[in-house]
Amino acid sequence: MLRIGSFNKYEEIIRLGYQRFFNEAKFVALEVSDFLVCQQGGFIDWGGYPCIGLGEVGINNLQKVNIIDNIGASILVSDDDYFKTNGNQFFHGVSEFEKGIIKVCNLYLDIWENEWFLRNLAEVIKVANGDHYDWNLDLSKIKDTGKGNFIRNEIIAKLNKYPYLQDIIRIGYNSNLRNAIGHSQFHIVQGGIWLDTYGRNKYATVQGFSFEEWERIVIYGWLIFRYLFSTLRQMTTAFFTETAKKTIMGGIPILVPTNDSKWTYQYIYPDSTGLTWRFVKVNQ
Repeated sequence: MLRIGSFNKYEEIIRLGYQRFFNEAKFVALEVSDFLVCQQGGFIDWGGYPCIGLGEVGINNLQKVNIIDNIGASILVSDDDYFKTNGNQFFHGVSEFEKGIIKVCNLYLDIWENEWFLRNLAEVIKVANGDHYDWNLDLSKIKDTGKGNFIRNEIIAKLNKYPYLQDIIRIGYNSNLRNAIGHSQFHIVQGGIWLDTYGRNKYATVQGFSFEEWERIVIYGWLIFRYLFSTLRQMTTAFFTETAKKTIMGGIPILVPTNDSKWTYQYIYPDSTGLTWRFVKVNQ
């Protein structure tokens, strides 16, 4: 379980970090509407044509995304002394305290294994670096052991222009904790989490975390996940939907790839809610 006081303390850091990132990134992006594509999802269908929507990866991961985004109250406690009161004893795997820790550990693993989240984060960073949105990016082709490399090389390493967000993600993504949870090679001890993975490979560099250290990592990871989706959604409803209302076409032009490796503009249009966009205009 996580303490509400800690959640509130770290929440402002992540929220302001994302706000600064998007405010700066919109001036670097090749086309600001690429952020709309990030939020809606852009992919190449089986016929080789660009499509807007969740796609296979989005549909397969949507359930987990909604669970992680809305789990809130079930993993938060109001007691600031929660770890001091419950964490200084011998553990045998039967206490509610242990069950709560394990539940949150599983949540943390689900965050950094979620292909829709990782793809969205990587795509946003590409756009923020002045690159095209990658319509062909497919994380389902990456082996489980390759996700760590993807996070290090395609997410963290690509944030040198935005060091404040890079620092946030370096805290929220801890490969020692993620790998230990993924291989069930950790256990709860007096005062914290012990990692059985220590020393088994070049990335296993930490023996364990205090409960407070563990809590900070998990809260950062959870908020990185939640604010990515909520900030993109807010940008869509507050900016793109309102802008579309003022255009003659009633939509927003986006860059899409062509068969000859070039790029062209094509309009996408919102439905009546402004939440779902498609290439075909739907009667409002």
